[in-house]
Amino acid sequence: MSNSKPRVKLTGIGILSRLAVMHYYTDQAGIDVRAVKEEDRIVDVSAGIEIAHNLKLRLASKEDAEFLAVFPTSIESIIQYSLNDYVLEYSLDANDDSKSVAEASDRIRRMINSTVLAFRMLKPGYVDSNVILWITQRGKDKHPSLMAEKTIRAHPLDHYRLRIDELSKLTDLVQKVFNADSARRRSVHIALDRFNRSYYEIEDEDKLIDFMIAFEALYLEGEGRFQHAIVPVACAMLLGQTPEERYEIRNLLNLAYEVRNSIVHGSDYRKKLRKKELELEDLINDVEEILRGSLKKLI
Repeated sequence: MSNSKPRVKLTGIGILSRLAVMHYYTDQAGIDVRAVKEEDRIVDVSAGIEIAHNLKLRLASKEDAEFLAVFPTSIESIIQYSLNDYVLEYSLDANDDSKSVAEASDRIRRMINSTVLAFRMLKPGYVDSNVILWITQRGKDKHPSLMAEKTIRAHPLDHYRLRIDELSKLTDLVQKVFNADSARRRSVHIALDRFNRSYYEIEDEDKLIDFMIAFEALYLEGEGRFQHAIVPVACAMLLGQTPEERYEIRNLLNLAYEVRNSIVHGSDYRKKLRKKELELEDLINDVEEILRGSLKKLI
């Protein structure tokens, strides 16, 4: 008589919004992988690209659409798009008991969320997976369910275009982000959370505040004194390759601190920006890129 416990296979399918995968012939010219001739293909996106162990980036399938069709009302009320071209698929086997299933489900959810965050850390652009289709399989029987989170997009941004030659960097980032989340290092967790939260802010001012909190979590780790002096210098030393680059990073973050302080204290920050001949959006984009570089180095 076998003493083995019954097993269940859990699969989370994260429905990706606004993602395009690009096949590059040169650094300048690229084409969507779906339009590449079969003999020229580097990857098979129908079968799936392995991003991490048990994690695939693949084209959405007919079966995905059939499962999602069970939840038409929920889908329409939560997301602004129908089934998109690409999904993240992550599968785990677990003992068929409530604790094991809950632990596996949590790991799947965190892996999908970590991958979306890794996309965002890799480069600018909007990509999201605010709907996860769950498939619980016992034997040949597959039972679908749905987890959805409402996404607020601040602006109608362009598609996120992932190049095939960026896959190795993405894979490395996915593992780093997932491990950082698992380790629960408070300072890193705060920095990642604030960077991620910035994608859902409606106001540009709130986005800048998120960025500056993330910098302080990364560089100060709980020490709150003299942050306006420490963060620009520390960041410039970490990321600047030349004296000119370090000077530019330090000055930009000093300005960001001045603008952030004006925002939180209710004073007019626009005069400071006009002196530098900058718009708030330009400052935010520059600061975001510096934060992205910091996160890649320090997580």
